[in-house]
Amino acid sequence: MHKVTDPIDVDAPRDPRAQPAAVLQALYQEHSEESRKHTTRQGLWIAVLVYLLFSISDILLIADVARHTVAARFAISAIMLLALELQIRLRQDADAIDRTAALALILAYAGWLTTALMTSQTAVMSYYMVFGAIFMMSINLFFNFPFRLSLMASTVIVLLFFAALLSFPQEEQVYKLTFGIFCLSCFIFTSYVNWKLNHERYNVFLNALVAKARQEEAAERGEALLRLSNTDPLTGLANRRAIDETLRSLWAEWRQNGQPFAVVLVDVDFFK
Repeated sequence: MHKVTDPIDVDAPRDPRAQPAAVLQALYQEHSEESRKHTTRQGLWIAVLVYLLFSISDILLIADVARHTVAARFAISAIMLLALELQIRLRQDADAIDRTAALALILAYAGWLTTALMTSQTAVMSYYMVFGAIFMMSINLFFNFPFRLSLMASTVIVLLFFAALLSFPQEEQVYKLTFGIFCLSCFIFTSYVNWKLNHERYNVFLNALVAKARQEEAAERGEALLRLSNTDPLTGLANRRAIDETLRSLWAEWRQNGQPFAVVLVDVDFFK
């Protein structure tokens, strides 16, 4: 789901790297606004589809509470997708849409975990619960969430995971320690990767902004040199070179389109 950058569609300052960080961040937000909305919307629909497909695992592994887990999956999915589409229709900003998607992932995990823990098949559930790491990975790696939002949302997932671990019997200390270390490792790794991805996307945008500023500056210099080469330095009027080029252009246009030659003569008045 990650994009490095889209073509720069914001006005580039003269010297982007000399601008305050707040100005550059605002330009970055403006540039990525629409793409973030599209990416988050598409990502949540795909995530919901995968989330619902995992109902098959519920039926196979924790059949005694499958009706509750499946119902929770469909109810949460429907509510969060409706909320997302309403935000899109109301043209809310990308930050609000990202927060809704992050909340949807948290509620999806919490809703499934709460109902799944009611199963009598404790041994199966103790291993099945490891799939909770998928939610954390989705937050940090699948979506283009800002780092701060990803960190907060994945922290909530971790806390829910450890709260669920406490519900297992005390004799499962080795299991708790092993899965606890696994969950923390996933949290640290995916959070770090998310931070690097956000940092890299910003740097790529900044480099593209600098390149655009230099391109615009070069184009302006080229136009200035062209005007200088076609202007008489004493009078400021078009010089012989400009007149010859214009006449050649008008002559070529006349030959191509069959325009009356009188039009060409009238256009020469441009140089008066």
